[in-house]
Amino acid sequence: SSNGFPFAMGGIVGRVAAGDAEITGCSNKANLKNSFRTNTKWNNGDNLGINYLGGIIGQYRTYKGEETGKLSMTSCSNEGTLESSRGAAGGIIGFANNVEMTSCTNSGSMASGSRIMAGGIAGVAFNGTVISESSASCIISASTNGAGPGRAGGIVAVLRQNSNVISCSFFGEVKKPDDNTSYGVGYAGAIVGVAATENSSNPITATPDATCKVENCKVKGKVADVDLTESNIASYLCGVADQSILSGNQYWK
Repeated sequence: SSNGFPFAMGGIVGRVAAGDAEITGCSNKANLKNSFRTNTKWNNGDNLGINYLGGIIGQYRTYKGEETGKLSMTSCSNEGTLESSRGAAGGIIGFANNVEMTSCTNSGSMASGSRIMAGGIAGVAFNGTVISESSASCIISASTNGAGPGRAGGIVAVLRQNSNVISCSFFGEVKKPDDNTSYGVGYAGAIVGVAATENSSNPITATPDATCKVENCKVKGKVADVDLTESNIASYLCGVADQSILSGNQYWK
C-alpha cells in the first residue's frame, strides 16, 4: 500500500511506458489478482498513482502525455478472473493511451475487487484510442470509494478525448457502483460507464465528452439490475454520454 505510487499488472505485460508497440495473438487463462492499494484519487487523467490490471496488459503510457508512441493490439483474449483494489481494470487492458485494438475478446469475470473503474475490454480508453470488433461476455462491477467514484462498462469504464468504441458487443451483466455523498456518483453502461471529463474536486458531476464515438455495437444482458430490451437499450448504453456520440447501436437478438 502506497499513495502516489502506481502498480501495473497484466497477464502478459505489466506496463509499456512509451514507444510504438504491437501485441498480437496473445491469450491469458490465469486468474489475476492485483492487491496493491493506493488512496490516490482519480484526477481526470492528471496523476499516475493508481493501480492498473489487464488480462493482457496493465498499462500503456500514462495520462500526462509526455511519452509518445502507439500500441496496436490484435486477436488477444482473456479467460481469467480479474480482481483488483482501487484503480482501473480491463479484460484486455487496464489503461490505454493511444491504442488501436481489434478482434479482442474477454470472457473472464470482472466481478471481484474494489477498483473504481472496470471495463469488459478496457478500464480507461484515452487520447485517440480505438476499440473495434471486440467483445466481452462477463459480469462487471466497480466500487465507489476513497480513490473516486465507480465507473463500470461492458466494453470500457471511462472513454475520453477522441476515443471510439466501434462494432463491439457485450453480453452479460454490468453492476452499478454505489453512490456516495463524499466520493461521487457511480455510473454503469452496457458499452461505456462514462464518456466524460471529470474533476476530482467535484466528483459528483461528469461533463459529457462529445469528441468520442460509440457506434454499431450490440448488447444483451443486464445493467444496474435492469434487463436490457430493444426498447430500453438507448437509456443504458452509457452511464454518462453526449447523445450525439451514439449511433447504430442495437439490442443483440
